[in-house]
Amino acid sequence: GARLLPGPPAEVGQAGQPTGLARRFLAAATEMLARRGEPAAVRRIAERAQQEVARCAHPDSPLQGWRFVLDLIREPQQRGPLVGDDGRPLPALLQLASWEDLLRAAPPREMAPLWLGRFEQLRQKEPNLPGMLRVAAQLHDLAGTEQAARLLLEWIAAAEGDPEPQFCRMCARLRSGELEAALDDAIAAVQRSVARAETLAAVAAVWEQAAERAEPGRREIVLEKARTFRALLGAAAPGGTR
Repeated sequence: GARLLPGPPAEVGQAGQPTGLARRFLAAATEMLARRGEPAAVRRIAERAQQEVARCAHPDSPLQGWRFVLDLIREPQQRGPLVGDDGRPLPALLQLASWEDLLRAAPPREMAPLWLGRFEQLRQKEPNLPGMLRVAAQLHDLAGTEQAARLLLEWIAAAEGDPEPQFCRMCARLRSGELEAALDDAIAAVQRSVARAETLAAVAAVWEQAAERAEPGRREIVLEKARTFRALLGAAAPGGTR
């Protein structure tokens, strides 16, 4: 099939990243988070995006989940299941999709504890829902709970070679200063990835950010690892030395 195409379709993006309408709704959610200290602006952005969801998304489309993402950001202290216009809880899969979309908006760590109890109500009722472990591990990691390390380990065990949980645990270990363990996860994530260059770039960026936050005595160690990943990225690029 690839021989018939002059290049990738315009709407193809990195795996797991929203495209089309979903990308627009993600941008609205991200802006709301960035301006969360401006209630009037947050309300205006939410109302505009919710009107667009209602106008452009089919009532049965997963895109409807973005309505509830906007609600979660706008009113993070709400309790209970996510509900539809009729006041009834949304189907469990749509609720979970909304939580997953919320995580795509990269919310700040300090907001995660506000949402955790509400998410846990869904997890207790539907613990075996496809994708539940992935979302639970990421949300608990964001909130910094005691369960986070165990959930990340369970996600890795269940992921069947998916590099994403390895990458997430790398980030968690870097935050806690476990450099050697984080390095092991970085290598595993790159080895497991089918998009090795993209994963190397993401890993290098995370280590560079960690170097900026590191104490002076550890900064050069972290930065040297980041340089190593950048060098590997250069070798993996087209025309690079392999």
